[in-house]
Amino acid sequence: MMRIFTRNQAADKPQNRVAEILVFLLFIAAYVVMSIFHEPWFDEAQAWQIAKYVSFKDILLTVGHYEGHPFLWYYLLAIPAKCGVPFELGLKLIGGLISAATAYLIIFKAPFPKIVRLITPFTYFFFYQYGIIVRPYGLMLLLFVITALVFHKKDEHPWPVVILLMLQCLLNAYGMVLSGGIAICWVIDILKEYITSSRRFKEVFKDRRFLPLVILLLVALCILGTIYPYPDTYTPTLEATNSPLKCLIVALVTFLGDSLITTSPFFVTDVTLLQAVDISSGFVIACGYLSLLLLFAIICASSKRNIKYFVIPYVLFAVFSAFVYFSIHHIGALSVLLFFWFSITMQDDDRFEVGKALCQKMKDSEKSTKAFRIIGVGMLCVCFLMSLYWSVGSCVQDVRYEYSYGRETSKFLKETGLDQLKVAAVWSEDAVEEGDERSVDNINTRFTGFPTLILAYYDHNFIYTFHNGEDLGYTTYVRGNPENNAADLAAWREQGIPDVLISRVNIEFLTNDEKSISDYTPVFALKMNHIFKVKIVNSEYYIYLRNDLLEEYGLSEIETIDMGFIFTAEMRERYENGEPLEDILAPEFRRMGLLDDED
Repeated sequence: MMRIFTRNQAADKPQNRVAEILVFLLFIAAYVVMSIFHEPWFDEAQAWQIAKYVSFKDILLTVGHYEGHPFLWYYLLAIPAKCGVPFELGLKLIGGLISAATAYLIIFKAPFPKIVRLITPFTYFFFYQYGIIVRPYGLMLLLFVITALVFHKKDEHPWPVVILLMLQCLLNAYGMVLSGGIAICWVIDILKEYITSSRRFKEVFKDRRFLPLVILLLVALCILGTIYPYPDTYTPTLEATNSPLKCLIVALVTFLGDSLITTSPFFVTDVTLLQAVDISSGFVIACGYLSLLLLFAIICASSKRNIKYFVIPYVLFAVFSAFVYFSIHHIGALSVLLFFWFSITMQDDDRFEVGKALCQKMKDSEKSTKAFRIIGVGMLCVCFLMSLYWSVGSCVQDVRYEYSYGRETSKFLKETGLDQLKVAAVWSEDAVEEGDERSVDNINTRFTGFPTLILAYYDHNFIYTFHNGEDLGYTTYVRGNPENNAADLAAWREQGIPDVLISRVNIEFLTNDEKSISDYTPVFALKMNHIFKVKIVNSEYYIYLRNDLLEEYGLSEIETIDMGFIFTAEMRERYENGEPLEDILAPEFRRMGLLDDED
């Protein structure tokens, strides 16, 4: 019925793999070129710095409570990081090996027709978002590819599959959710097997699959204990505008489409949370129809027993995203799940079972079968073309713009010698009501993200407001308290007036009003161009040098788009939630004398 989805065994012979070899070499070349252009961003640097500075014991027992992910990725990065390999070289070497292994397995081993095997490694999430951007999701993809290839032997040889699912649990929370869903489906199959064969349930304890699955459950529970947030775990202050139920509906309706064809307009940047976005009802309704169509295609292509291997993990993923945490780059986990489901389906002799049964019930089954085939192939082509468009568009944007500021900023600081001066970095501050003064109650001196990415290019910490100058190069998500804030500020004031500011430090607060931002001049722009699919969000922050040092260091003022005040995280969230920008900025404009009180 679906010859396009049937592997040609003759094509698997070595002499017939010229296309596969050439495409694999093309993948390696494309990856190397894009890795050279891509500037790592905070998430990439944060994991590297944890691997570099934190002991194996603390990575295992402490880091997960603040980061929300288990230890496996940090342990892997620790191999080059603790051996002194430079940041970008070590990170991209790990990412390149993972991506190359994934591409090889897909191109040469995946149970798909040749055209699908050759295209898949270049799709957006596989090549760019989970490849060029080196995060644990690339390893998650590789593990799921391997799992898919051995899954058909799970009942005869359960341990390889269970070990792979364990590794997913050790990698990140999303791998744990999807692995849990797959394990649940497997257990359902085992129970059905006992019911249909009239075997006694007490025999299940002697089943070769029982012990591995029990151990998998115990491992998952232990891992949950290592990532459960501590009471002092810092999370940004956000006003949740959407109820968990609304988030769940959006997740169930839009996530499938977003992983294949659409791009939700309510996600502005990679760090925008589902719980805090202004959701367009019209888009959700439109996506609802698309998701039903995509789900119908999945059901028709599947055997009856394999449908649950997509549906159950998908629902668990949606629930986790709605009730716990979700940023837009996590949507790629569904592409990974789709690959897994498609792989095990193509190895199932009963694939297209539902579609065939539906066609046979129609009056003209032959004509219906042909129509289904055309529609199915057409939808597959649309999904691949859209993903390739996203992949190419992202690569072009990454070549044209600086993805993040770490590489160029560290180069500037080293060349100018500013890293030898007293450098202060901005800390986290909550917004205050109009007329109120900032105090130690609404700041967090222990949290700032800027230094992490810059210090990844150094072997020491030269920023005295970052961990009080201690040689610790990553951001600890520890929530500050007034006592710690006051102690930190007192220690920093004893250091004297800072020479260099990274971003717009509240210098009045730091120096007891002895200095203001007018005593500093912006001399360098920290540029960020966040890319997701073909969307790009630009932002700029600045390095400031004290005015009396400009001539000594041969630097002058640069043109800025600075607004004269701090655009806080709370302001950004209000803007992303649809509040007019003029309403958000009005209090600051009044403070600066640009608006009268009655305006």
